[in-house]
Amino acid sequence: MFKRILVAVDGRSPISPLIQCVARLAMDDSSTVHVFHAVEFAGRGSAAPLEPFDDARDLVALAVLELKMADVDADGIWRAARRHDASWMIAEEARRWDADLIVVGTDQRRGVRRLLGRGLRERLIRRSSTPILVEPVRTWQTSSDRLVR
Repeated sequence: MFKRILVAVDGRSPISPLIQCVARLAMDDSSTVHVFHAVEFAGRGSAAPLEPFDDARDLVALAVLELKMADVDADGIWRAARRHDASWMIAEEARRWDADLIVVGTDQRRGVRRLLGRGLRERLIRRSSTPILVEPVRTWQTSSDRLVR
């Protein structure tokens, strides 16, 4: 059904659950996956990225590696979002890459920005004509010998 899947990753939540979800989708349809990450800046036009570019590169490389280890055809790219916000860049990358589906994760936070429709996912839904799958990502922490939520 979906032959070209774009997955948008960020460094704020664990990517493995999101990548596992995308891998299952891709394997079902023999899809190609394009991993995308937008490096956001402190303000529009600001010279201060919110994360080092090396971290962005490593995040995308890790996601691509996990997909390839699951036997999924994947590649990835990151871009600096100096003049645009991340939702605009994800929508533009999906259009440029001709994606059939965009997959984004959510850490299920609640807040004023989300209620006002200003969260990344809400803005992306308004900006993109490509179908969007929002996959809940749970934050797990390790505690000595067991996983705790």
